[in-house]
Amino acid sequence: MKLKRILRISLLILTVVMLLSPMFLVLADEYGLDETAYSAGLQTNRTIPQIVGKVLQTVLSLLGLIALIIIIIGGFQWMTAGGNKEKVETARKLMINGLIGLVIIVFSYVIATAVINLLTGQSLVAPTTTTPPT
Repeated sequence: MKLKRILRISLLILTVVMLLSPMFLVLADEYGLDETAYSAGLQTNRTIPQIVGKVLQTVLSLLGLIALIIIIIGGFQWMTAGGNKEKVETARKLMINGLIGLVIIVFSYVIATAVINLLTGQSLVAPTTTTPPT
């Protein structure tokens, strides 16, 4: 019951932050944050696919972290089950569900990358530069 309340509050906070994010972007130009970012050497001319890619990477990284924590909790429950078959089965199911979540997260990133690459011709990840051998 307490976990559900924490999840609801977290979801509410996340929703409010995401709804207010565009307002901060509009205010950024008014207060000269672009000039400050430019003078600090930050990249300010990102394309939409690059921004979407960064947001997607961040969200999927957080989801991957949650899935990893679920797997660790399942492993801890298994180790502390003390031979109780019901607890072992519950822990096993938790670990399998966490692993399924990780697989879904990886495939969703691959699919999103492929779709955006097909639609825009641009990659979600920054291009890598290689140095010539000396």
